[in-house]
Amino acid sequence: MYSALAIASKFIDLGIQSGKPVSPMKLQKIVYFAQGVHLARYQKPLIDEAVEAWTYGPVIPSLYHTFKHLGNSPIVESAQVGIRFEGHFYPKFESLEDSARETIQLTWEITKDFGFSAI
Repeated sequence: MYSALAIASKFIDLGIQSGKPVSPMKLQKIVYFAQGVHLARYQKPLIDEAVEAWTYGPVIPSLYHTFKHLGNSPIVESAQVGIRFEGHFYPKFESLEDSARETIQLTWEITKDFGFSAI
C-alpha cells in the first residue's frame, strides 16, 4: 500500500503531461476510484488511508488538507520529489509495483475526461 499523496502525485503528473490538469476535487475522486479498481482487481488496497464520506463525495483528509488552498483551481505544478504534509514527507514513488502502475494508468484512462463537480 502507498500513501494517498504518493498516488495523487502520479495523477497530478499525468494531468499535467496530458494537458488535462486535475482540480483538488477531481483528484479526490480519482484516487478514490483507483482504490476501488485496485481492490476489485487485486483484492488489496492501493492506499493506506481511510476514505471519509463528506457532503460532496469521498474525501481522503491528507489530500484535502494538502490542496485545499487551491480551491477548485487545477493543479499545474508537479511534486518533483514528494509532498510535505503535517511535518511528514511523502516521497513520490518512481518505482511502484506493476499492479499499482496498471491501476493508475487504467484509472487515468477511464477518468481523464470526466468533469467531477459537486453533486
